[in-house]
Amino acid sequence: MEILLGTAVLFVTAVLLALVIERILDLLKSLYDLLDSRYDWCRYWTKLTVKIAGLLENKLKLFEMADPRWIQRLLKMAQEFLLDRKDDHTGGTPTLSADLVRAAAIKLGLKVIGIGVGIALAVCFQIDLIAVWRSAAEVGTEKGSAGVSYFNLVLSGCALGLGTGPVHKIVTGMERRAKKRKQAQGVLS
Repeated sequence: MEILLGTAVLFVTAVLLALVIERILDLLKSLYDLLDSRYDWCRYWTKLTVKIAGLLENKLKLFEMADPRWIQRLLKMAQEFLLDRKDDHTGGTPTLSADLVRAAAIKLGLKVIGIGVGIALAVCFQIDLIAVWRSAAEVGTEKGSAGVSYFNLVLSGCALGLGTGPVHKIVTGMERRAKKRKQAQGVLS
């Protein structure tokens, strides 16, 4: 019972920290948007987009001999990343705009910041989701013992920094694993 309570507290703490990280990133994005509009940083994004477009034109010459289906899949992946939508649009002409470059850069930057904050919080609070994933018996170990792996803490921090989605997937995976273990024990006994 004590192990189950420790696991539940660990998962609730992890989800709450992931929510806190998401809200911090929302605040940072809002602050950046404010500064962007106030200091007219759109010129920087326009210059960067022109530079990227030039580089892509030179690099896309490599695609002249490539299979069109492969290029279509590549363009579809880029569209899903930049526009956050999955549709069956098969337009042949990709468009690059300063707003899309800005959105992709901010999205990537916030992910990196979130992972950094998540790792810091996981190390600070000794949140080791990987040990819980492996077996519930490891949760009862002392927090300061030699059993704490910094690699596990870094992976747990990455999950925290990516948001509540990955943390929720870990929790549901643990529940499925425990259910399978109970079913296997019920069959064996």
